[in-house]
Amino acid sequence: MFCCWLLRNFGGNIMNKQFTIAATTLLLATGAAASTSLIHADSMNNMSSSAKTMSSSTSDTSHLKMDKNAKYKDNAKVTVKADHMAGMKNAKGMVVHAYDTPLYEVQYKNTQSGKEVMHHKWLVKSDFKDPDKKDKKGDTITITTDHMPGMKNAKGKITKVHKGPAYEINYTNTKTGKSVMNHKWVAQDELKARS
Repeated sequence: MFCCWLLRNFGGNIMNKQFTIAATTLLLATGAAASTSLIHADSMNNMSSSAKTMSSSTSDTSHLKMDKNAKYKDNAKVTVKADHMAGMKNAKGMVVHAYDTPLYEVQYKNTQSGKEVMHHKWLVKSDFKDPDKKDKKGDTITITTDHMPGMKNAKGKITKVHKGPAYEINYTNTKTGKSVMNHKWVAQDELKARS
């Protein structure tokens, strides 16, 4: 409509026609760019949202032993006290398995964004390139799991070692109402019993 108005009001001579064509082209290009930016921003928001509610990872549990002395047994009903991700705190959940392994808080450089990720909780030995190595705070590591986008093959270091067991859980996201399956990992002190 704006283009028609321009032609009607300024279409009298060649100079005005060239102006009209240039102005119309500029308006259409600006509109297309704005539309593309909005779509891109919306896609990024959706990606970010889905990254926060990942359902599982490629953590290799074959190196891990079940913890027979864990406070919460398989299928135990729990409330999640941790807030690692949006919608996790106070979520109702259930224990899938408890593994006899320490948990590691890590700092790493995201392989996609190049940004430093601080205080990521939690990883376990099988999430590292050398799972048989005795790891301690300050050790450098290569991450082999993909809990989050940009994590797999990232280089980092251990910032904290937390006594196990390491729990794999299912829970219902408190913000979306969606089920999150096989979330790895939660520490024992980040759970409480639920009847």
